[in-house]
Amino acid sequence: MTGLMKFLTGIFGASIVIWFAVMCVPQAAFAESPSDCYQQMLTKLRSVKTYQVTIEDSTKLQPTVAGSKPRTIQSTDEVAFQKPKLFSLKNDGLMGGGTVVSDGKLEYFYSELTDQYASRNAPNDIVTGVTGGLQGKRVIWMSASATVLSGVPVKKLDGVMNGARGATHVTLYIRASDSLPFQLRLVLPTISSADGDGLQITRTEFFMNQRLNAPVPHSTFQFTPPDGAVKVNSPSELSSGLSGGGLG
Repeated sequence: MTGLMKFLTGIFGASIVIWFAVMCVPQAAFAESPSDCYQQMLTKLRSVKTYQVTIEDSTKLQPTVAGSKPRTIQSTDEVAFQKPKLFSLKNDGLMGGGTVVSDGKLEYFYSELTDQYASRNAPNDIVTGVTGGLQGKRVIWMSASATVLSGVPVKKLDGVMNGARGATHVTLYIRASDSLPFQLRLVLPTISSADGDGLQITRTEFFMNQRLNAPVPHSTFQFTPPDGAVKVNSPSELSSGLSGGGLG
């Protein structure tokens, strides 16, 4: 695939580039490295023929001005893949959402906000698009620990992802029982304005109702442009910024 970070950033708009506070038990000593834990998750996802998940996304926008109240944006992603190269992501974001579909030959991107779509050759590794908001190749994993989150034993990975605007702090929770993703938290660099005001963005993704090797209707991986939709040359030209990313 491609991904959710740029995908949803585009849906929300660059001006608000895009988790609930979580209570964990004290962390225990842990022998596995964060990179090993991360690769175990990818290996698990690559071991199944089909995968489906509902991702509930909560983005908290906190102005840095004293006394300002935060705003929370909710959205939902329905994600599915089928080996070797079929992928679907449907998002009901703040401004209409969007779609990413790979039919095995081409990968399509559609933004409801701008009613634009684009396509490119389908990627070879569809698994890298499942757990959105994170590009694994760019994450510097710092630590791993064992803990319990919402009553579920998990492996907690902490890392940082450096970008042009600064460092994004990453926390990824992986279920200890089966190495599937559980929650992902991103604390993005503060956005500052010329007058000194700022916006702190914290985004959390909750992985729910994960289904392994269950049948997926073939229509899930088909894309037909809506009547009147405008085609642009490449995903990077979509006005919404819907261009992909991924966790690989």
